[in-house]
Amino acid sequence: MLSLGINIAHDRGASLVKDGKVICAISLERLDRVKHSSGVTLPYEAMEYCLRVGNCTYKDLNVIVFNYPHHFKAYPVIQKIKQELYSLCSTIEFVPHHLAHAFSTFYASSFKEATVLICDGAGNAYKGDALDFWKKNNKDFFKTEIDIEAESGYYFNNNTYDVIYKRWQTRSGKLQILSLGRMYWEACLKIGMNILDGGKLMGLAPYGEKLIEPEEIITKYRNGFDFSIDINKIKKMPNKTFLDKANIAWIAQYNLEEILVWLATILCRQTHCKNICLAGGIGLNSVANERIIKESPFKNIFILPASDDAGIALGCAYFGYYNILKGKERHPYPMYTGRSYNDIEIQKALEGLNYYKSDNISKEVAQLITEGKIIGWHQDKSEYGARALGNRSILCDPREGKMKDILNEKVKHRESFRPFAPTVLYEEADKFFSVDGSEYPYMLRIVDVLEDAKTKLQAITHVDGTARLQTIKREQNPKYYDLIKEFYKLTEVPVILNTSFNVAGEPIVETPYDAVKCFLSTEIDVLVIGEYIIKK
Repeated sequence: MLSLGINIAHDRGASLVKDGKVICAISLERLDRVKHSSGVTLPYEAMEYCLRVGNCTYKDLNVIVFNYPHHFKAYPVIQKIKQELYSLCSTIEFVPHHLAHAFSTFYASSFKEATVLICDGAGNAYKGDALDFWKKNNKDFFKTEIDIEAESGYYFNNNTYDVIYKRWQTRSGKLQILSLGRMYWEACLKIGMNILDGGKLMGLAPYGEKLIEPEEIITKYRNGFDFSIDINKIKKMPNKTFLDKANIAWIAQYNLEEILVWLATILCRQTHCKNICLAGGIGLNSVANERIIKESPFKNIFILPASDDAGIALGCAYFGYYNILKGKERHPYPMYTGRSYNDIEIQKALEGLNYYKSDNISKEVAQLITEGKIIGWHQDKSEYGARALGNRSILCDPREGKMKDILNEKVKHRESFRPFAPTVLYEEADKFFSVDGSEYPYMLRIVDVLEDAKTKLQAITHVDGTARLQTIKREQNPKYYDLIKEFYKLTEVPVILNTSFNVAGEPIVETPYDAVKCFLSTEIDVLVIGEYIIKK
């Protein structure tokens, strides 16, 4: 059974699920090269990319499931989109925003049961199809037809789910800033960032940590899960200097972490389940994720790599298979969900460049990294979400602190305070990082760098002594693992600095052509695509 999921909003994209297995998932931004590709039109390029990977056509689909944004002005456009979809498939379904997030993270996890917490800027407004959906499912928990999802909690048990928590943003002439995601947005705007720059804000927060006492801007109420946010406390803070901005970031981050631990604790007590899944844009906040698993009663955690709205398409596809088609099969979530490019496609992208094919790509590239070279690394299938996990990565030596500044200034063209992440061989991780044997495959949790390892890992150790870690096993990505293993043999450090293969303001590269373009427009020293090496 084939289910195609579609997200229509910012971070448009598509995903194809066959008999519970993720065949493909891709964000439109990877293809149209527009960061957070937005719009209320169907992402045909992403949809057809998925169909090509799945070797199928629209006629083969059993269902198409979609989600559209909460914006009220979008509803007239949606009617046209639904008609377009009916011309492609006879079974079309809508799923509310937060429920799509919930399906994306639960069914990508390995859990048979889990509590699911969704936190983002805003979900669906309860009007039109969203309102009809919940009425059809006998859920009468909305207040008015203009409420917008703020935070949601669900309990999943195999192929059943229930809504256990809903918190609302309410329109009263003007939208009140009430969700945790919108609190974070306001902090971003206050210091001159975009509302989707939450990762930057998280990276800035530790610079303000010891400068001021944290101010409570969230008031918790004793009647269950409810709380209120006094956003004016952030709006009134000074924002002239770097320290001012760092203080704002710290206040927002501190309050976010505190309320998420509190919410998770209450949810765990309600469900008596020790597994938690997270999604929504806040799910990308690796610092908060780590506090949830360390300080709440939950024992196991899963966060979808595409936790932001990019993952909505996957949630829609899962919803189609498990809820509409009543499928039962479960399959492990693949780390890489895009397509591979063959030698003919690679060689075409390299026309006019001096390149050669390596006899031992891992050994040769490891040597180049020890020589201080910055590597553009393009291999096999692409990742899904904002994190590069070793197939669309910029790689370099993590040992010297100057490498962080070189990358930020000459390659990534981004703010100097932003940290870079490490990938470590799983079996060696506890020698360099404070880990307990858990896997960290998706760069969505932070760990402490061990004290005696900080001087060896200067380029990936953040100002607060932490790192956003990825562990790697050979069965997950043999070529990437072998590269780090060769680097380990040369340096006695089983760690590589890994950042996404893009520059500030652009999406991660998808095709070999994208990789060549980024390579030529930056100070990346060496480009590696498949087994081919191109040097400047």
